[in-house]
Amino acid sequence: MDPLASSFHSQALSEAGSEKSEVSLKSYTEVLRKSPAFFNESIRGDWPEQKVKKDSDRSDRWSLKKKESNIRAQSKVGNLNRLEHLQFGQSDKINISFSNLTYRVPETSHCAHRGFKTILKNVSGDFRSGQLHAVMGPSGAGKTSLLNVLAGYITHGINGKVLINNKKLSTHREYKQISAYIMQDDRLQIHLTVYESLFIASSLKCKPSKDQNERIENILLHLGLSEARNTKAIQLSGGQRKRLAIAQELINNPPLMFFDEPTSGLDSQTSYQVVTLMKSLANAGRTIICTIHQPSARLFEIFDHLYVMQGGQAIYDGQVSNLITFLAANDLVCPKYHNPADFVMEVASGEFGYECISQLIIATQESQNFKLKNRVYHQDEADSPALYSGYNAPFLKQFWILFKRQLRITIRNPMLSHLRFVAHIFVGLLFGGLCWQIGNDASKIDQNVSFIFLSMLFLLFSSLMPTLMQFPADINVMIAEYRNRWYSSAAYFLAKTLSDLPFSILFDMLFTVTAYFMSGQPIASDRFFLFNTILVLTNLVVQSMGLLIGAASPSLEASTFVGPICAIPVLIFAGFFIKKDDMMKGWQWLTYTSFFRYAFESALIALYGDVGDGPRVFDKCSKFNESLVIPEAIQCPEANSILSEDGFNIDEKVLWSHCLILSIFFVALRIFAFLALLIQTFFHAQSAVLRIQYAMYREEFVDDTSSNGSLTNLKNNKSSHINNDLRSSGELTPV
Repeated sequence: MDPLASSFHSQALSEAGSEKSEVSLKSYTEVLRKSPAFFNESIRGDWPEQKVKKDSDRSDRWSLKKKESNIRAQSKVGNLNRLEHLQFGQSDKINISFSNLTYRVPETSHCAHRGFKTILKNVSGDFRSGQLHAVMGPSGAGKTSLLNVLAGYITHGINGKVLINNKKLSTHREYKQISAYIMQDDRLQIHLTVYESLFIASSLKCKPSKDQNERIENILLHLGLSEARNTKAIQLSGGQRKRLAIAQELINNPPLMFFDEPTSGLDSQTSYQVVTLMKSLANAGRTIICTIHQPSARLFEIFDHLYVMQGGQAIYDGQVSNLITFLAANDLVCPKYHNPADFVMEVASGEFGYECISQLIIATQESQNFKLKNRVYHQDEADSPALYSGYNAPFLKQFWILFKRQLRITIRNPMLSHLRFVAHIFVGLLFGGLCWQIGNDASKIDQNVSFIFLSMLFLLFSSLMPTLMQFPADINVMIAEYRNRWYSSAAYFLAKTLSDLPFSILFDMLFTVTAYFMSGQPIASDRFFLFNTILVLTNLVVQSMGLLIGAASPSLEASTFVGPICAIPVLIFAGFFIKKDDMMKGWQWLTYTSFFRYAFESALIALYGDVGDGPRVFDKCSKFNESLVIPEAIQCPEANSILSEDGFNIDEKVLWSHCLILSIFFVALRIFAFLALLIQTFFHAQSAVLRIQYAMYREEFVDDTSSNGSLTNLKNNKSSHINNDLRSSGELTPV
């Protein structure tokens, strides 16, 4: 390329993408056309117009990407600024105070009672409205136990007083109407979008109103979730999931909110957004109480009030701004440029010795007594919000909302819908291909009986295992929503039961239609629908057994282990592997406890018994050789021979009684599953065994009157008493 063309080339590239790019392109082309190099470059296909257009397009794409990145960065900064300057609507003022609070749990070793272990030791405090309160302390200090006691989730093994606006509530249900508890693990319906989750929460927790959508949009805007409104919860980031959990409980504007480790598992920026959001909620008059392990200096300065615990006792109770002064007054000087939160955690962990912890406990109790004597009661403590023990939505509305939600979740769940759909069709084709037309062959009755049993066995495990794997996870979400008074357990269980019916019937029909006709079963409508009804009824009984095991199991691992073990005796005593008449008499009665026996016998009667159009007639018998003059000595059996004494010894008249027994099994197992769910929700924080132990050893569980002595006696005896407790429990290590 000649020098003149090269100069215009550089000039055109410098002006590409600007308003003069078209002029530059024209002048560039005109000059090059006069250049001798134009002909050579045009032959190679490297047209000048294409060069400039490519460079211009590349520059435009780069500018667009840069603008998009700037917009995303500005969006993040805008969300953060919006969280920092949030102004929520004012809430009712709730002040919570507690005094001489003690919490004990029984200790057992090899099923032997060894007394009670004290978790909270005569603690007192006062959490005011309009402030963000932090409960700090090392692991095992009693932070979560204190939070659960204040939230009303622990009700047994407690001595002391918990007052709301200087009044004691009559029931814990009333208490939960004004509070919300956000757990450490975000328990969300992962297959619902952000907007759907908030809409369902609003429908269940709030009274019907015209501004429901406006309320949801306002929360989405304030919490920075507008852009993710149509995103499923499973696709959200950790910070967005935490904000969604807060938004669901914020929908009915509770004046008292508890957070258990809200920053756990989050990065520093997301943690700052969550704590800033909590601060904004507190500025609107709410009482926000949270446990936090070890916040950064940036997070620590956001909190208003700090309550530090060690060994079940308080070592600081006051404003965050007064922490360094309080520690310095007790000969604990925080180094310059050192995070005060880290320093107080080092003190609580025993890095400065036992005596300083004893001194802090005494100083904290002196400060609490001084505050109690000089406390001034305000007018807001005399006015309590209206309380009621019921739910905001009636029972039928709860059921209908939960029914639609469960249908939506089941359709979107790959394991509950897509995988089961493919599995039933695939296994139906597999069974039908392996057992091709054996059902219409009189000489292959035994093989057809095996096909019937294996088909029912597949439906058993295809219904049992998804229920065992899904229901324990659903219970965790259900308990979190039930604690915050979204709905009753009866409405949830009824919706869960009825929402699974259409999918169970559909998947069973897919398998039955595929395998039934391919295997050559009788083409008779009455036999087909009867056989399919028996399989559907069996599937519902199996699903009920899965719900019972899932509700009674303490974890997902336990349910998946116990489920197959419980299915083994059901299959052994079904009469297929060992017939009832071949068992020892002492074992024969166990066959009546196996619902699979009634289902298996009913299926045999439906295919081989005298049903509807009369006795079963086979179309062929492969053992009969028509080419021989004399037929073979072995004759094909009659259809009902499998039901005779030489076969399974089944009376055809018991068909409807067996179906009735299967229905009884279905109802009974569902009732037991519901009772197990009630036990799970009732003993959600304390197990039934723990409450039984409290009742058995009630005489030993008495209040420690010595802890209510004068402060003078406490100063004289507290140091040695605390040191002995800390050393014996192994909570502190000598320095």
